Amino acid sequence: MIAAVVMLVRRMRRAQVPQLEEFLAEAGELAKRFDRLLNDKRQLVKATLEGLDARIEELNRLIAEADERIAELKQLGPGAREPSLRDQILAMAAQGKPASEIARATGRSIGEVELVLGLGKNRGR
Repeated sequence: MIAAVVMLVRRMRRAQVPQLEEFLAEAGELAKRFDRLLNDKRQLVKATLEGLDARIEELNRLIAEADERIAELKQLGPGAREPSLRDQILAMAAQGKPASEIARATGRSIGEVELVLGLGKNRGR
């Protein structure tokens, strides 16, 4: 009777080996797919962080410009008024800033900035 049980256990083991091998192969494929997906997500996170870093740098630059403008206004005194849009555009152009950057800083279109710059040149003649 014991011999029959031992034989039965051995047969069950032999029958389970192919199933275990199949299970291990499937687990290996799933691990590879998971690894690929994880790498894709890492690259996506990296690209997102780089984009956010660029935005933070731009915001810091804009904050610095705003702080400079505030300091300039404080130096003018309490009764002084803010420079006109024309004066702002001409001052930025004198600093060597391109029309696109001036437009972004003033909230105006590039065409409007270029028009003011063109009129400013004509007045200087």
